Parts: sequence; structure tokens; C-alpha cells
Amino acid sequence: MAPSTSDVTQGQPIYFLAPSLPSQTQLRAELPASIDSYVIYDFIPPETSDALFCELLNNEIKWGTMYHHGGPVPRLVCIQSQPDDAGWTPLYRHPTDPDTSSLTISPQFSKSVNFISHRIQLQVKHPVNHVLIQLYRNGEDFISEHADKTVDIVPGSKIVNFSLGAERRMVLREKKGRRMDSARKASPVSRTSQQVSLKHGSVLVMGLGTNRFWTHGIKPDKRPPAQKTADQKKFGGVRISLTFRHIGTFVYPDIHRPLLLYGVGASTKNRDNPASVVPVYQEDEVGWRQAVELLNAFADENRLAAEFDWNASYGNGYDVVALPAAINHRT
Repeated sequence: MAPSTSDVTQGQPIYFLAPSLPSQTQLRAELPASIDSYVIYDFIPPETSDALFCELLNNEIKWGTMYHHGGPVPRLVCIQSQPDDAGWTPLYRHPTDPDTSSLTISPQFSKSVNFISHRIQLQVKHPVNHVLIQLYRNGEDFISEHADKTVDIVPGSKIVNFSLGAERRMVLREKKGRRMDSARKASPVSRTSQQVSLKHGSVLVMGLGTNRFWTHGIKPDKRPPAQKTADQKKFGGVRISLTFRHIGTFVYPDIHRPLLLYGVGASTKNRDNPASVVPVYQEDEVGWRQAVELLNAFADENRLAAEFDWNASYGNGYDVVALPAAINHRT
């Protein structure tokens, strides 16, 4: 049974506040990192968070390896999603190699994930139907700075990251953008950055406005234990990250055998008239060209801020699902 509204953590969220630096004064109004993002600590009480950590780590999740540019990413991964009322599976596309044989992709939320998702939905007041679960095995595991790819995300929704285990710090950094590129040619310009601690049981709610102007990532922490806090050493330094999204693109019958698709990131937006998934075989085919265009749009979203035009980059939709590692793209 879903928790009641009274179960949702109340209180003042901790907002990101961009530092007031003279060199950034003219950009401040255009970099609204504090407008639509916040973190709540003890979003789920410590005792419950402890139990969730142990259940996910030891019982519920079959951890696998995700590959990018031919090599394994420095953390373990599992993907879960919730199909829509007709059995269509949410599709979230981002730069990753297409071979998922070493990766667990579940068509349903597991018990603990479902519990967490109910609480998150009450907090953000919209559905979440896809979760990327990542295991940081120690301080050496990390995720490079990036912007989330929004081609398949429902406009106006939140990206929600729930943390269990050892505390790690997320770094948010102002995107480069064409304006920053031009400024660097005249004189060196540093990119504004800010940090937020992702503690055990905390939730980070990130709006798409923040994602538009800032990249985010978690750097390796190779300090010896003596230099870390008690929170950073919890559970032997192991951290579980669950990133929930409201996905608006769907495939059928499932992610392993996608034949049809529709939604916000597809050429067809209506389920009653779905598009066929376009295969990607070789450079002279439509699918290959679509995959190149989509991956280049991903690279633009990583780099551009105010200049990134979602409608121009994603609005017509893409009907490719697999994004071959052999493509020479810029992500």
C-alpha cells in the first residue's frame, strides 16, 4: 500500500545557491541552479534506509555491467521500469553501448524500489516509471560530469536521485556553452561549480532547468579512511544510487525485443499509431543516420545551456533504439 501524504518528509529543503562571483554576475539570471532543484536529508528515516540498503544490495538487485565506448563504466548497474496500462515499456536513451547481455533490465519495480517510488511520487507530484540503480562499490567508483539526456523525459518533470549507503559529493558545474567558448578565446573564464552532499536516506530533486544549465557528476574519492567522515565511511564506503525519471517514450513488446515505439522522443507521439523501430546496420541506412544525429544531439545537450534548442534537436523524434558503439560521435 502506498504511504499517505503525511509520510512525506516535510520541512525546508536545502537549495543550491550559485556563488555570487563578480565574473558571473552578468550570467546569474540565466543560470537558475537554485530555482527548481533541492535536496532533503532523512527523506526516509535511517532505520528504514538501513533495511532498504541491505535488501537492495544483497537480495533484490542482480547487478550487471554497462559499457560505454567499448569499456565498462566504473560502477555496477541495474535498470527497472514500470510498463504503461497497455504493457508498453518506458524507453530511456542515453550514450551507452547497445550490448545489454551483461545488464539486468527488469520490466517491473522490485518491492523496495516500489516503496521508494511511492514516496518520491508524493514528493514531486507526478509519476516515475523508470529507475537507473547504480552501485558504487568504493570511493574509486564514479560517474563523469554530464547532463541527463532529455529526449525521452516528460517535459516539466523532475529527475530524482535517492541515495543509500556511504555519503558521496555531487559536483554541479556550469555548462560550457557557446558563450563560454567565446569568452575563453578572449581571456580565461572559469566555470562556476557547486557541491551537494548525497547522504544516506537523502533525496535530490533536480529540475530540468538545472539540467539545462549545469552538468553533474561524482568524482572518485581516493582519500584514506582516516581523512573521511563517519558518513563517508558508512557501509564500508558502498553507495547505492537510484535515479527515478518520468519517461514519455515507450517500446513494445519490451526493451529486449523492441518492434514498435511512440511517445515524446519518437516520431509518433500517439500510441494508437505507433512507429516501427528503425534498425541500425550500416552507414548508408536511415537508422545509422538517425543514430548519429541523436548521439550528436546528446553531445550538444552536454555542452550547451541557453543555446540548446530541445525542439530543434529532439522535437521530430527518433525511431532508433540501439546506438552502436562503432558510430563516430561526439559524446
